[in-house]
Amino acid sequence: MLTSQRFLDALPAELRPVVQQAAERLRDLPPRLRQVARAIGHVPKAIAKQLQLSEKSVRTYINELYRRLGLRDDCQAYPLDRAVIVMLAVVLYTLTYDDLL
Repeated sequence: MLTSQRFLDALPAELRPVVQQAAERLRDLPPRLRQVARAIGHVPKAIAKQLQLSEKSVRTYINELYRRLGLRDDCQAYPLDRAVIVMLAVVLYTLTYDDLL
């Protein structure tokens, strides 16, 4: 069984604090932002269709999600794309808090 600690241990050391902090911040997000976080691996057009929003609204939500999770738009700050970090944080959140977003 995969636990939150085993999941974190499998990540590169430099990513662990970033992913863990983002997962903890997911708890404080409004439901709509958590829905966007769950869908973040898809293109905005697909997210918009899934959540019945405009594509512009989805892009605004994504930017707000990154801001609230503390993920700056700085390519050198992270070895992975911000969207991948959010996806990892969603997995960790689910493992840690044992509920669905």
